[in-house]
Amino acid sequence: MKPEEIEYTTNIIEPYNRAIRECDTKADLIELLQSEWAELCPDALEQANNLPDNDTWLWVKKHAGRSRNAKRIIKLAGAILMPKILCKIGLLAAIYYVPDGCCFIRMIDMNQP
Repeated sequence: MKPEEIEYTTNIIEPYNRAIRECDTKADLIELLQSEWAELCPDALEQANNLPDNDTWLWVKKHAGRSRNAKRIIKLAGAILMPKILCKIGLLAAIYYVPDGCCFIRMIDMNQP
């Protein structure tokens, strides 16, 4: 998703989460992040490029959400699973009961991305 595509009612976080979970290889993940999310989530793209191998991404997908592996998952893929800007958007959207797009646009208006 490109910043210029975002409108006030745009859902940003759900499509991102769905898209990354559909990636079965490190190469697929990097291609997705480069083509659709690089402007919004550069931290995710950087971390994806630094994944050691394809098996690491598959392991992260399999074990994400299990507290027993949380520290390792955060180290390997924390920025992929929760990019900085999406974290901010999600928190603000929940606090103010507004759509993701509204939060993003207001953050840009206030120079706070």
